[in-house]
Amino acid sequence: MVMDCCDKSPHEILISGCAYTPLYGEDSPSTIFKHDQMTSAFAESVKGLPVYIEHDTSKQIGEVYDAYINEKRQLMTLLHINNNPIANKLLPPTLYKDPAVNQRYYNALSLGNDASFGRKDNLSPPEVRSNVPAEVSLVMAGNRPMTEIDDYWLLPKHTSVNKFVKDKITPNIIWSITN
Repeated sequence: MVMDCCDKSPHEILISGCAYTPLYGEDSPSTIFKHDQMTSAFAESVKGLPVYIEHDTSKQIGEVYDAYINEKRQLMTLLHINNNPIANKLLPPTLYKDPAVNQRYYNALSLGNDASFGRKDNLSPPEVRSNVPAEVSLVMAGNRPMTEIDDYWLLPKHTSVNKFVKDKITPNIIWSITN
């Protein structure tokens, strides 16, 4: 099969990074997920969630391919950005460091959540009834500390995401952990 050298069709992109750093030690009710909520079940609930840019839910650009909780109880994610021409135009140029300011434009991730509130009675303050992860977004600056994008890969054309992750990303993660 002959490939066109000037293939302009969009690439799929994989992005890894911390999407959420939990709150430590505060007991007041809020929609912020706490340290003790960062479990493997929480990470499992994030897999498959949609990915957006700056929480703009009108334009889904991908989904959460994988997620896990690291030793700091942070939510680590691997995002699969679908071959979306808009995302391809926005992401590759914005994930490099700008030489003028030595900073990436979209350099962080942010976990969005859906929360519902209620009151026991008319006199009591509102309380959080449910709070669940809803999406992950690429953002210019995360609201939580340590939510930077760690790395990204352009997926070669006609390559399975599963195979690429198994062959290229998993060995790097294992190497990083053991060294």
